[in-house]
Amino acid sequence: METLFRVLRRGSLCIALIAAPALANPTADESKIGQGIAALGGLLSGGSNSLASKIMSNAAGVLQYCIRNNLIDNKVSSVRQQVMEKLGFAETEKKTDYKQGVLGLLQTGNKPIDLNKLGETPLGKKAKTKACDVVLNQTTKFLF
Repeated sequence: METLFRVLRRGSLCIALIAAPALANPTADESKIGQGIAALGGLLSGGSNSLASKIMSNAAGVLQYCIRNNLIDNKVSSVRQQVMEKLGFAETEKKTDYKQGVLGLLQTGNKPIDLNKLGETPLGKKAKTKACDVVLNQTTKFLF
């Protein structure tokens, strides 16, 4: 019986040693899923304030992302255009924050949220739409 216990214990140790590198270095897909879950958790736990863009040029870029991905009505392009005009269109398009927004990276002030990592599931799309609505409200307040 003692010999069987030793064999099982050694086998468990071998499995742990084999699995450890895989757990320490997740694949790109596993990492992306984990980041998406973390981003979604941040959206759902922080309320609307956690979705507001810290930088108005980033908000304008995020609006462009939202329009392009059909997350909000196309009529919003006029709001984005007004924000761009107020910020200085030519200068805004050159800013890194704007370019990141167009790519779906929302600069919230705490930790950027990559809207792309939320995925295309119904829950992911709902979270993206909520983020777009919050940014739209934020930019509308900026204009008026």
